[in-house]
Amino acid sequence: MEQLKPLSLQHSAYREIKRRIVTAIYRPGEQINTAQICAQLRIGRTPVHLAIHRLETEGLIEILPRRGIVVKPIDRDGMMELIEARYMVEPEVAALAAARATDREFAAMREILDRIPAIAEAGDSEQFMETDLEFHRTMAAAARNHPLTDFLAGMHEHCTRLYFISVSNKQHDQRIIKEHEEIFDALVRRDSEAARAALRKHIESLRSNVRDRV
Repeated sequence: MEQLKPLSLQHSAYREIKRRIVTAIYRPGEQINTAQICAQLRIGRTPVHLAIHRLETEGLIEILPRRGIVVKPIDRDGMMELIEARYMVEPEVAALAAARATDREFAAMREILDRIPAIAEAGDSEQFMETDLEFHRTMAAAARNHPLTDFLAGMHEHCTRLYFISVSNKQHDQRIIKEHEEIFDALVRRDSEAARAALRKHIESLRSNVRDRV
């Protein structure tokens, strides 16, 4: 068990640093350093160092000469390209999920959606977006296509940064809730075309927010 401990610490450091980046605790363009992170997380330098390099490969951190570690800034053009890629892929995942999901998976999606209104009312933005992602992950898993699921996971994490930086507000949250219900209604009816259309509408809302605010 002792041999697993360093890997466990590395994973904990990776997960917590990533959470702080995605939720904009570490803001885009902010310079951070290993000593600061170690003190905040109470984890040694080696796990933090390894986690930082993993996050660099994921495009969330940059290691720059003479500046050190910098949280990757939001690039508007790059983000629009990412949303475009999601627009092309996720509606097809929804169409597959409508055809392939089990009753148990539909029940899981329903349970997730039932939790969201209270979270929105409480104003817990981090929990709201985690539950939002949980719904999208459950839908993607129901599509029974692992490469597509993995592809979407990375896109979702980058898109989530936008919520905390620019589009988090109660009006936007209510629109997300409504759009999720439209997606679920199409899924549970096993209407692949309607599911595809509902997902396109959902992603188009995100694209409009980014275009207007970032």
